[in-house]
Amino acid sequence: MSDSPRSRSITIVNDDPSRLILVTESVVKRLKGQSMAKEEPIHAVSTAPEIRSRKETLASREEQLLEIEKYWMNRLQQMDDHHTKVSQMSAEDMSKAMDDFEKKFGRPNASAPKCQQNIQKVIKCYKDHPKETLLCNKEFQAFSNCLDGLTGGRCH
Repeated sequence: MSDSPRSRSITIVNDDPSRLILVTESVVKRLKGQSMAKEEPIHAVSTAPEIRSRKETLASREEQLLEIEKYWMNRLQQMDDHHTKVSQMSAEDMSKAMDDFEKKFGRPNASAPKCQQNIQKVIKCYKDHPKETLLCNKEFQAFSNCLDGLTGGRCH
């Protein structure tokens, strides 16, 4: 092995000018191993064409973002319009279905069920005779007759 330091070289190719990395002279000297005794820092100044290119790139990207925003705002408006239309159609369909139901079966009554006593008798009988449900035939028949009376025999 030798005691002399080996030099390394790194080459990076950047084809995209918008991703340009500026390296100052002091960084280059440090990479080369030269001393930086009493040197004033040198600031890299972009040239006019680079600034113009960056401005054009920035303007282009801003234009793209505005187009994307316009697209999504339009899409959101279309979806909102569609939702409103479907909601309105659903309300109209529900109203029509309710009218048809009322024509066939009459207006539903929100009061307590008319056959409540019969239901209670059937439930009590089933609880009293859990393994002999045929004994509850009389109670169930009374409940069935009550239901037939409510619908006027239009259950079928």
